[in-house]
Amino acid sequence: MVKLEELGILRSNRNGKLKHFQANQECPFFEELKGLVLKTTGVAGRIWASLGKLDGIEYAFIYGSYAKGQEKADSDVDMDRLDSNLGKLESTLGREFHYVLYSMEEFKSKKRRKMDF
Repeated sequence: MVKLEELGILRSNRNGKLKHFQANQECPFFEELKGLVLKTTGVAGRIWASLGKLDGIEYAFIYGSYAKGQEKADSDVDMDRLDSNLGKLESTLGREFHYVLYSMEEFKSKKRRKMDF
């Protein structure tokens, strides 16, 4: 952590004996680092891990502020193609989910017509 701070990737502050680290937003590759963290341990990573345990989901994707990297602390999560198993995930992540459920035929039709999701 200290080495990452020396390289300018992280920054820190002290609170008594504790030293808190966070990503340095002025780091030239902050956005890429943020994307990696979100995909592995953030909302998206936890969603994909949870979805992998459910049967019957052929596809799922996030859109809206999360997909654009413009999420805020109170942002909801917009998803397409989920089953009804969202309650636990919503409470675990502390986020509200807005989702649309498509049949495979509806999805393919929208995709062929290049419609927005």
